[in-house]
Amino acid sequence: MFSGGADHFKINSSGVLEFGGANAPGWTNNLGLTYASSTLTITDAQGAALSTTNPGWVTVPSTTAGTVVPMEVTAAWSGSNGNYFIDDGGASDIVGEEFGVTTSVAWANPRPFFLYACMQDADAGVAFAISPNPCASVVPATANIGYHANPAATPSDNNFFFLCEADPTTAFDTNPCVKIGAINMVMSASDDWTVQALATVPSGIGQHFIDAHHAKAWTMPSGQNGATADAGSGGYYYINATSGTPQYWATPANVRYVYTIDQSGYVHVDYNTAIAGNCAAGSAASTNALVLPYMQVSGPTAAPYVPAGIVKTKTVNRNLVFSISITSPIATFTDTAVTTNVQCNDYDDTGDDVRASFRYKAF
Repeated sequence: MFSGGADHFKINSSGVLEFGGANAPGWTNNLGLTYASSTLTITDAQGAALSTTNPGWVTVPSTTAGTVVPMEVTAAWSGSNGNYFIDDGGASDIVGEEFGVTTSVAWANPRPFFLYACMQDADAGVAFAISPNPCASVVPATANIGYHANPAATPSDNNFFFLCEADPTTAFDTNPCVKIGAINMVMSASDDWTVQALATVPSGIGQHFIDAHHAKAWTMPSGQNGATADAGSGGYYYINATSGTPQYWATPANVRYVYTIDQSGYVHVDYNTAIAGNCAAGSAASTNALVLPYMQVSGPTAAPYVPAGIVKTKTVNRNLVFSISITSPIATFTDTAVTTNVQCNDYDDTGDDVRASFRYKAF
């Protein structure tokens, strides 16, 4: 398994030749990413092709619990053809892979994805996958695995998309994996993804690139995750009425909605309409719900979750808590003074605003 250049070996104090790599999960050597001609490829550290004479290395938890294995990476795992995928700029391999977002609606702002090294059954090889999940320790079940031209059967934030042509599902599902890098992508209304330039948010293999994606404040796209298409609201609200509109602002482009995702799977949301101009009431007597960038995985479904901020409606400042759903990516506003949900048509003053900052567990 450990064939390769002499720099991968050492002689111990007893004169025995040993592997010279690291036995810590996530350690890599001579691995890098390139993005050219609409193709994301795992290469050597300088961007050249991997091979039996120029291998990379990654240490992955073994399928035998409690142990790890330094795995050699050459062209690909047995049965596949290369560690790469072509995006929307070419003959796309990833079209239709939704990763839990709304189908046929663009996710036009960059979204973070994390690169995983995944262990094959019986530690027979290693393959690579991307996922929105920042803290996976095992590959998901078969229904949540996609690969070239084969989207996962069940769209989810937790899905893995493998960078290989051959079907990896039975060889890798529910096996150990380790996060080794990060990239970011946008999605078109055709459910096709485009990798963003690797220098835009530093992207690649290594902790530096992972940290850059955890530190970045990402902008929530309009109209996603069930939000009404009404542009005046900024496209960030879900309403449970069959018709009508949410409240809206004079300059919806100035609504601030950013989020961060940390390595523990917690999302921090910062939402503010303070510079979006005057507000007008929505037409729907409907619970006012802010859509979220990811589903929640734990917590109450009907009771308040965390103190969240202030909604100013009818010239009254209302102290809020949010109820965050575990069945859809939304958060409803609850007025602590009257313990009722804020409605879309509660807004009727030009000074009305929503200011909120909260954190929830998404993975």
